[in-house]
Amino acid sequence: EIDRVNIEGTLGVDGVVENCTITNSSIHRTSFGGTVTLLAEHNNFYGRFLVGGPGPEIILRDNFNDNLGIEPGNTIVENNTIRAIGIGNADGAVIRNNRILESISCSMDGQPFFYRNDIGIWNNSNHSLVEIQGENTRPLFATNTFHSYDNTRDGESLIVIWRSGDAEFYNNLFLGDGFGSRGINIGGTSGNVEGCEVIGDYNCFWGVDPVGVNFEIGEHSYVEDPRIMDRRERDARPTVMSPLIDAGLANGRWERRDPDGTTPDIGCYYFDQREDHPPFIDGEFEIEVDPFSDMVYEASIVDDGEE
Repeated sequence: EIDRVNIEGTLGVDGVVENCTITNSSIHRTSFGGTVTLLAEHNNFYGRFLVGGPGPEIILRDNFNDNLGIEPGNTIVENNTIRAIGIGNADGAVIRNNRILESISCSMDGQPFFYRNDIGIWNNSNHSLVEIQGENTRPLFATNTFHSYDNTRDGESLIVIWRSGDAEFYNNLFLGDGFGSRGINIGGTSGNVEGCEVIGDYNCFWGVDPVGVNFEIGEHSYVEDPRIMDRRERDARPTVMSPLIDAGLANGRWERRDPDGTTPDIGCYYFDQREDHPPFIDGEFEIEVDPFSDMVYEASIVDDGEE
């Protein structure tokens, strides 16, 4: 058990280690190998955090990770803030409910599952948010939000899949600034699409090229203003007028309902229909009223979808 410890060097754990816990600590570099059962909560991990052994169960929860690397598939990463994440042979790894600030890389063999992550919140690398490559690499992205504003180069794609990489995309929201960034690019700059299989549907594209390269968006996907709280401030919560509400696929290989029991919304944030929401001001207008006229002026607002 490691609790309330500050390690400026490297913490290395190898061999057979059962019930290892790290809590409330600050560690510069961390490396786990061998067979490790690990629970890490409420920590700051600066530098490289590498989970490389076939542990029976590894859970990373409520941490800050500067650079997270995952190899084994029995890993759960949830409710963390992560600058960048790299996935290797992590078949079955679950990455959910995280704030991924910059980028994701998936390579080699593995089928990790990305669910309800907010991705690219302050990406400033001028490169793609997600890169997927390698035979038998097939991540599933469901109900995530991808941000690409003035951080992705003109013509660059949010997601690049190449070298026999596969992927699936459902119920995701892709946001950009409309200055030439593309959605999903199969083949990368080399154009090598051989062995790549990418499928997806029920996604929303706004401010990015929805077609991307060598990718069909699906008959239930659409290009429409998502009516979120504040796109420029990366606040992707849907408003009462958002077309994202109840627009997702409800029979996928993940949770089939939002936490409020309704059909899944598109994007990582759901509109809680159990609560009373204030009206959303979608715009402003002015009129000149003639006090001597018999004309009647009316105005209406939309509150929780009702006029």
